[in-house]
Order: sequence, then C-alpha cells, then structure tokens
Amino acid sequence: MESSHSDCISGVPHSFYVADFYGPTLCDFCGGFIWGLSKQGYQCSVCDFASHKRCKHKIVSNCSFNSPLAKKIKADMVQKVEKTGSVSEGKILFSHKWKESQLKITAQCIVCEGSILLSGLVGEECSRCSGTVHTDCKHRLASKSCNPLRKNLIYIQEVDGPNPSISLSPAQQALRSPLVIFVNSRSGGLAGGDLLNQFGDLLSPHQVFDLDVCGGPGPVLERFRDVKGLRILVCGGDGTVGWVMNHVDKTGFTTLPAVGILPLGTGNDLARTLGWGSGYNGEPLDLTLIALEQARETLYDVWTVDVKRRGNKRFAEEEEEEGKSVIQNHTFVMTNYVSFGVDAKVVLDFHLFRKENPELHFSQWVNKFWYAAWGGRAILEDMAYSTPSCEEYVALSSSGVEIQLPAEATGIIILNIPYYAGGADIWGGYDDEVHTKPSFFDKMLEVVVISGSFHMATITVDVTSAIRLCQRNSLDIRIQAQTPIPFQVDGEPMLLAPACDITIRHYHQVKMLINNI
Repeated sequence: MESSHSDCISGVPHSFYVADFYGPTLCDFCGGFIWGLSKQGYQCSVCDFASHKRCKHKIVSNCSFNSPLAKKIKADMVQKVEKTGSVSEGKILFSHKWKESQLKITAQCIVCEGSILLSGLVGEECSRCSGTVHTDCKHRLASKSCNPLRKNLIYIQEVDGPNPSISLSPAQQALRSPLVIFVNSRSGGLAGGDLLNQFGDLLSPHQVFDLDVCGGPGPVLERFRDVKGLRILVCGGDGTVGWVMNHVDKTGFTTLPAVGILPLGTGNDLARTLGWGSGYNGEPLDLTLIALEQARETLYDVWTVDVKRRGNKRFAEEEEEEGKSVIQNHTFVMTNYVSFGVDAKVVLDFHLFRKENPELHFSQWVNKFWYAAWGGRAILEDMAYSTPSCEEYVALSSSGVEIQLPAEATGIIILNIPYYAGGADIWGGYDDEVHTKPSFFDKMLEVVVISGSFHMATITVDVTSAIRLCQRNSLDIRIQAQTPIPFQVDGEPMLLAPACDITIRHYHQVKMLINNI
C-alpha cells in the first residue's frame, strides 16, 4: 500500500523519532495496525507520518510540507518581516514552541503577568525562549513574537539561503552561526530519537537530520553548502564524526564549516580531546547549544591510510569465502588512530560479538562492560598462550629510515590524538627530552607500543602509559605474517592480509570546535 499522504514532495526526508502511540494507530506505509505498549514505532516530527519499525527503511524521502503540523513548523522559521526604513533593518519574528512543563513557583504568564501556579490554571513553556503562559491566555499572543534564546543558531531560509530576501548588517551577520545537526539514531541506545525531537523543538526540525533516514550527510551538506557561518553538530560516536568530516571535504564548501560533537558512542576519544565529554547522559540540550555558540574553532589533522596487498590474492579470497573479511587494497581516512596487534584483536572481538548480539548492547555503559570483558579474556589468553612480538612480522620506517621495534611489543598504536580506548591517556602526560608535546594540528603522528593485554589494561585505568617510540610526519609499514592480522582504524576493526604494505600520509586539515565551557 502506498502512503496516504498524497501531498508529499519527493526528495524531502522525514525526521523520524521513536514514538509512543497512546491510541489505535495505523502505519502510513503499509496500512497495518502498530501494536505494542511503548515505543511501538516511528513518527515524523514534521508531517506526523507514522510507521512500523519494520517499515521505516522502506519509506522514501517524501515528507509532506502541506500537512497541518508542517505548515505550523514552516511558520516557525520566519513568521513575519517588519521593514523599518531599509531591508538590512528587517526584524524577524518567530512563533513560540509551546509544551506543558513543570514550571517554577515564581513563573509568570507573559500575557497577563499573573502567576502560573497560584491561578490554578495549566501553564505551558516555550522551548525556544523559556517564556511561560496560561493555556487560556495563549490565544492572545497572535500579535506577539518569540525571541529565541538561541536564535542565531536557527536556520532561516530568507536570511541564510542562497537567495536571501532579508539583508543583515555586518554586525548582525557576524553573530549568526546557523546549525545543521546530524543524529546517528543507532548510537546511544534510543537516545537518538529523543534528540531529534528535542533539537527540533529548540531550533527547527528542518535543520535536524537522522543519518539513518536522510541518506547520509552528503545530500544534506550539499543543500547547506552556501550558508554563511554554518556550523555542524554531530550526535554520535567517533566513527559517525569521521563519516561527516569526510563528506564535508567532498562537498566543496567555499568556507569550511566547523564541526562540534555530542558524544553518543562507546569510546568517544575525539569528543574527549575537543572537550565535549565522555558521553551524553541526558543533560539539557540547551547547554549544548550554549557551548556551541561559545566554542572556539581549531584546525585538525586528517590522514590517509593506504593498504595494498602483496603477492597472490588467492589466500585472501579463500579467507573471505570462509566468512572472514580480509582487507586487501583499500584507502582509509583516519582522524584518531590506527593500531594492529593485541589491542586491535580486542576491538575486533568486541565488534563481532556486538554484531551477533545487538540486543545485549543497548547503552554506552553496557557496551563498556562488554568491552572490558573482552579485554579480560585477552589477558587470560596472553597468560595461556605466547603472543608473537610485532618485530617478527612488522617493519616500520619513515622517509626511508627504519624504526626499531622493541622485542616486547605485541601491539603498535599510531596516534593523532592523546586519548585511546575510551579515554586512556596512552601517550602519557610527562615530558621527556626526545619528544615534543603532541598536538592534533601539528601534522605529526605519535607512535607507541604495548607489551601485552595486561599492559593495555593498566593503561586504561591510568596506572601507566604506553612505550613511546617516535613522532613522525609519515609512516611506511610492511606486514609479513603467516595469518591475517587484527587491525583497526578509528575504532573500526578488520583483518589485514598477511602480506601487505601500509602507507600513512597527511591528507588535509579540517575545522573542529573546541568546547570552552
């Protein structure tokens, strides 16, 4: 059955969130009942399109801009323009975004100025300006305007679009930083759906996008390519951030937008490095928007990791036939780190376990528990079996000069940031006479080694640090092993072909946002 929304416009993605339906509800895609007690399905925050969970991935980008709710949201963008002498002095009036809320005892109605609670009437609060109003007084606000607390972050077509009809003064334009928000709804349990709703209320649903629905960041960034002062917020793990950063580079912005992070992943090492914390725990999102407005821009190094297999490809093809994914020839974009050896094996084991048992990984803290469990298993395996030294199968060099590996090295980690494995300070905070202080914008990589799984465990609890090896602006790695080698780039694990060459080179620099709060 086709969608009952006959007024849909092709190409506009829905803004879905996980919804609770409190009455009989039909799926707008297949027409069947949506059963369940809570969080039964998905609903679009713009057009109210409802769907089963099983139907969501089948729905095309056809959000209705003519539905009653969508018309109201469209009016939220720019309700009215009052010219006061010249276009550059145009005044933009926003409509309120009301919701029932637990108000403070001292709250006053912005219409009648009477107390909300003492009057015994139900009160509502605007999510944009924090104004409060009696429900019975709300209809008298037709001639009044909302002054959003974060209005410079709201994207306004008439001001920020490719052909603006309202001109701002240089001082006004300098204050604007329209925001595009990407949410990975698969990260952080079910937090993604709630974030889509909340950010849509605080700003506008037309600048909040579910990466699982909108076809990835590419099409969205193309639409916002010419917006002046654009900033991007990525709600997800480090892998999601890297995905968006890669598309920012491909979009061809005249001026690169800076990227901020709301961490929803397991490790969140990039978010920690830039001051955005170890993970989102339900804090008020208005605080995140305040931090974005005050955040400082910084350059950030991005690297390419080129893997090329040597010799006959038959072995790798046989491995893939047996269900083992072996990388033969591929170029990765790296933002955080690369590693291979004993620590990468833990990442790979955890990844495969999570893939096979998704129902056991429903929150950040549960994921960290399982990761620690796999780390403990690796320690026991180290005690029972002899782990081969990296010097037996790895040759490391830079600019033609060989870098000697210590005999006890069972894992090699190449760093662009100081944090690793969920916040471990793997480089160490101490100074020495050989190495300079690490930086993520100095076009240099830090190389460290670990001597086993137990050594890695002591690093994660800040008892010690890794063994510092060198700092280089490029690296060449030659692998010659008997079996595939565990390998990971920015937390994405895989197996390397046993005979391959890896080259790591500086690619470019992007703009990131550092949280100053």
